[in-house]
Amino acid sequence: MKTQLVKIFTISILAMIVSCGSFERTDEAIRIKSSSTHKYNELFDRDSNFVAIRNSNTLRGTVLKIVEVTKPVDCSVENKLFETQKYVVFLDSLQPDKKSLEMIPIEDIDLVGPKLKDLPPNEYGNINWFENFNNPLDPLAIREVPVEKINIPCKDTNTKFCDCSPLILPTLHCPDCDYKSYFVELRGGIAAYRDRKLTDIDMIQQVYEGRSAYFGDIAAGYRAENWGLGVVFSSGVPIYNSFVGDDFYRPFGLLHGRWHFEEFFCMRPFLFGEFGLAVDDITLDLFRVAICEDCNDKIRIEDKSKFDVSIPISWGLGAGLDIPLPYCWFDLSFDVGYRSLAIGEYVETSGFSNVPSKRRVNMFFFRLGITLGY
Repeated sequence: MKTQLVKIFTISILAMIVSCGSFERTDEAIRIKSSSTHKYNELFDRDSNFVAIRNSNTLRGTVLKIVEVTKPVDCSVENKLFETQKYVVFLDSLQPDKKSLEMIPIEDIDLVGPKLKDLPPNEYGNINWFENFNNPLDPLAIREVPVEKINIPCKDTNTKFCDCSPLILPTLHCPDCDYKSYFVELRGGIAAYRDRKLTDIDMIQQVYEGRSAYFGDIAAGYRAENWGLGVVFSSGVPIYNSFVGDDFYRPFGLLHGRWHFEEFFCMRPFLFGEFGLAVDDITLDLFRVAICEDCNDKIRIEDKSKFDVSIPISWGLGAGLDIPLPYCWFDLSFDVGYRSLAIGEYVETSGFSNVPSKRRVNMFFFRLGITLGY
């Protein structure tokens, strides 16, 4: 790219010149060549930081003028070289004011002036005629715009311009989304955990197995500023009833709280915590026994050391990122976390064949999904 600093300087001067004068909005059409339409698909609003999609084949708005910029390429004494570039100064009809002017290179435009035979020729080759959007190709509606020439002199006759670009960090425009007072999370994930496969009541022989499994979560709740509070239901993962050998999914329901940090590169980091119960039949039986004093008293003292009949509380925590997508349909979300699940198992003891006992399974997980609430 040639002489980027000079281009930036030139555009700044042009913006100052245009901003100093008043103008009346008109309704011209600029036909863009098919080879260049991809450059003009998006329209950026500086005030709202919103990017809109427009018809890039024909731009609609006000053509203020054509500027012809002559700038130096080589300023050495023995070989002074200049190049000239023409731009159309244009304000799209969707833009609110002149702060959003566009400089469109004239080679990207399919000019209508040179094609109309009824127009008298002028010193610019009729490149400065633009048709009305509602009456295209109508010679009575076509409008002539001024042509302004700007010359940038060599400041130092011994300076040779560098064919290089300045280091400029790109500007990141984030979607301006309006969050509602609720949230809904849909997640799919994979968990890695260590499970006890088979053992006897005296815990003499214990067989452990590393496992991984897919699961799904759905959460919903109330959101207030950075806080969110709700419930989450999970399909759970398959866990053994280790005294019997059965293997089945252990779904669970948890209270779900989350905290959002401030936006960072358009992303919203968050922390979350969970607290609740597995809701499979065995774990629910364990919960009933744990809160039943009369049931607890019927278990012999010597048997209580072999298993656990306390309340099976599960909990978890983690961290992740919400990434808002264009048009604010939803956030793309992912997170990592840790869950400690308390589940029930049936044990034969004290003359009973199905006394529930608590066991804890710890797991790490990764989840990916979406967050709704706009």
